[in-house]
Amino acid sequence: MTLAALVGLVALAFAALSLVRLSRLPKAPLPPPEERTWGTLRAGDVVLTPDGDWLVESRAGVDGADVFALRSGRSRRWLLVRPDGKVALADDPPGSTEPEALKGQLLDRASVELLAGA
Repeated sequence: MTLAALVGLVALAFAALSLVRLSRLPKAPLPPPEERTWGTLRAGDVVLTPDGDWLVESRAGVDGADVFALRSGRSRRWLLVRPDGKVALADDPPGSTEPEALKGQLLDRASVELLAGA
C-alpha cells in the first residue's frame, strides 16, 4: 500500500512539473490584421469617410463598378467605386455608374479608409 502511494506521489510530481513547464511557454503571436482593399471589402467591414464611420452591409457590381450598401445607425448610404478611381457616397441606390449623376458627394479616394470587421 505504501508503494502505491509513493508511486502516485511521484506521478503527481511529474504532472506538476510538466504543467509548470507548459505554463512558461510563450504564447503564439496573433496573426497580423487582414489588409482591406476595394477588392477584398465585404459585409461586416468598416468604411471610414469624412462623413463618419459606416458598416458594410452588402456588395454588388453595376457596369464594372462596385457598389457597397453602408449603414451607420439608422442612416443608409451607397458607396460607388469605379475602376478609374472615382468614389461617390450616394444618398439613394445608384442606377448609374456615373458619380456625377448621383445624389450625394464625390469623395477623394485618399480620404476613405477601409478596416476589417470584427
